[in-house]
Amino acid sequence: MNYGQIIKRSWEILKNNKFLWGLGILAGLVSGGGGVPSFNFPSNFQSAQPTPATIQTWPTVSPASGDANLSMANVGRVLGEVVDRSGDAVKSPISATTISIIVLCVVFGIIIGLVILYFGTSAQAGLILAVDKLETTSEKMGFKKALNEGKKYFWRIFGAGLLYSAYVLIFLVICGALIGIAILLNNTVATVVIILLGVVLVIAFLVSCLYLVVLYLFVTQIIVLENLGPIEALKKAHILVKNNWRDVLISWVIMMGIGFVVGLALVLALLIVGAILALVGFGVYGLTGVVGTVIYGIIFGIILFVVLLVVRGFITAYMSIFTTLVYRALYYIQAQKAV
Repeated sequence: MNYGQIIKRSWEILKNNKFLWGLGILAGLVSGGGGVPSFNFPSNFQSAQPTPATIQTWPTVSPASGDANLSMANVGRVLGEVVDRSGDAVKSPISATTISIIVLCVVFGIIIGLVILYFGTSAQAGLILAVDKLETTSEKMGFKKALNEGKKYFWRIFGAGLLYSAYVLIFLVICGALIGIAILLNNTVATVVIILLGVVLVIAFLVSCLYLVVLYLFVTQIIVLENLGPIEALKKAHILVKNNWRDVLISWVIMMGIGFVVGLALVLALLIVGAILALVGFGVYGLTGVVGTVIYGIIFGIILFVVLLVVRGFITAYMSIFTTLVYRALYYIQAQKAV
């Protein structure tokens, strides 16, 4: 394979098809994950401080004269009073309202997460379809069409992700079972044997996970471009990697290298921008006080978030294009070998 040509072609496709950036932004929300820190500034700082009346309502215990240790009876009485007061607090209307708000926030967060998962996964498939269409017929699908076409593959791509998660979960269950057995046996020799077995399992798990990471580079492409289910796609990815392991390994190293260089550049840029914003923030604080600084932080926090979202989308789109072109080249090599 001509890796330099694939790298160059990936850039040309991304540069000349801006709609792929939008798909990359959506896809970047689910590929690798990520979160946005939230900064909450209380409107009344004094309300967060305990009042003397509140402090006096808690039970107090003084040790006996000349004895620095509390008696078990006193400790039991204190714990009982604390539990009783905690129960009363939970039953109060304020606590019930707070719990309701928390539940609503959790439900809302789950709904938002599912929406992001659906459109992000659909965008992943849309990116692959759009690049394949460009390379096959030179036809531009456009953002809306690519996203709508990608929705057809949501459940299969989601299923492939569940298979990987199930594999990790099974390993964790096995590890938990081994720890439980070691505790129940309470035997030094058995514990040593179980620890050694656990070490072997961890090494085997890490190696298998590394192999799965390589497989999953092409699983989504196979699901989308060959219209297969997750299990069939995994089998085909295994055959593809086994028969072309050198090309796959080199492609993976190139992707890791690109990711490292871009990530390092992004971290350095964030440090520089962060330092500048912090210096400006001190100036804003000196001129406007807390309120102005909070407003300044919110505005530039939103701007920084949007910029990072766009940059992440750009990187995600490029990596997807690169992987799709590599898969197309490997597919062509496979076809040539079959002939």
